[in-house]
Amino acid sequence: MITPEDLTTIQYINSAPQSKTLVNYIVYKATKENLDCLLDDKALVNGEVCTSF
Repeated sequence: MITPEDLTTIQYINSAPQSKTLVNYIVYKATKENLDCLLDDKALVNGEVCTSF
């Protein structure tokens, strides 16, 4: 179930440009392009996303 907070986050991610950095944690940075696979239930998880978590 998606909470109102989750929905706000999802909408922010979906509206961001592909090159926008959405995660900047220590040495790991992820753009919208990197994270799109997490919001698509039919997509394979991007290798860059797998190795960072």
